[in-house]
Amino acid sequence: MKSTATYSKQTLSIAATGLLFSALWSSAFIVGKVGLEAAPPLYLLSARFLVAGIFMISVSIAIPSYWHCYTDGWRPWLLALLLGLLNNALYLGMSFYALQSLPAGLVILLVSIAPIMTAVMAYFILGESLTVRKIIGLFVSLAGVGIIVYPRINRGDFSEILGIILASISALALAGGTVVYKAYAVQVSAFWLNAWSTFFGGMMLVPVALTLDNISVVKWNATLFGAIGYLVFVVSIGAMLLWFWLIRMVGASKASTLLFLNPPLGLFLAWLLLHEAPTWNELLGVFPVSLGVLLVVRGKE
Repeated sequence: MKSTATYSKQTLSIAATGLLFSALWSSAFIVGKVGLEAAPPLYLLSARFLVAGIFMISVSIAIPSYWHCYTDGWRPWLLALLLGLLNNALYLGMSFYALQSLPAGLVILLVSIAPIMTAVMAYFILGESLTVRKIIGLFVSLAGVGIIVYPRINRGDFSEILGIILASISALALAGGTVVYKAYAVQVSAFWLNAWSTFFGGMMLVPVALTLDNISVVKWNATLFGAIGYLVFVVSIGAMLLWFWLIRMVGASKASTLLFLNPPLGLFLAWLLLHEAPTWNELLGVFPVSLGVLLVVRGKE
C-alpha cells in the first residue's frame, strides 16, 4: 500500500513537472512578445543567449565533473557551434522575428510542430522507422496547421505570410538540431553542450543584430531587463533543468510525449497573459496539431 502511494506521488510529481515545463516553454514566446516592446528581436535574443551562456559556462568551469568536456577534442566544440546555429540563432531568431507580425499564440502553435519535422528528418537522415502511427500523426498535424494558417494566407497580408514562413523555418531548424543531437551528441554532457551552444548562438546573432536592427531604438527600461532576466533564468536555465530532470526520471521518449501539451497551453497562456483572443480556426486547428504531435512522439505502432 505504501509503495502504491509512493508511486502515485511520483507520477503526480512527474505530471506536474511536465505541465510546468510546457508552461515555461510557451511563456518564452509570451515574454518575448512583451520584450519586443523594448528591443528588436535579435538584440533581445543576443543578450539572453550571452548572459545565459556565460552563467552556465561559469558553472561548468566551477564543477570538476565537467572539466573533461574541455579536453575531449574538437568534436564537442563543433557540435556546440552547430547546435548554437540551429537551436538558438535560427530557431529562436526566426521565431522571435515572427513575433513582430504574428500573435504569440500562433507562433507557439507553428513552432510546436517541430517533433513532426523531426520524425520525417530522422527517417531520411538517421534511418529511423516512420510507423503508421507517425504517418497518421504527420497528416493530422498538417491538417491542423492548414486550418490555422489558411485564413491569414488568404488575406494576403505580406507581414503575416512572412511571419508564418519564419516560424515554420524556425521549427525546421529546431528539428534539425534535434536530429544532430540524436546522431552525434548523445555522449556529450547535455549541460556543457547547452551552455556553449547558447553562448555561441548569442555570438552569432550579435553581428546580425548590428546589421539588421537599429540599436538606438532599444529602450533600457524595466521591461527590457525583466524580459531578459526571465528568459535567461526561468527559461534558458530553469526550464532546461526541469527537462533534464524529466528525462532522468522517465526517459527521453516518455518525456517527449509531454510536448503535445505545448500548442493548447501556449494558446491559453497567450489569451490569459497577453489578451490575445484566439480565432475560430486556431481553436479548431490546435486539437489536430496536438493529437498529431502526440501520435508522432509516441511513435510505436
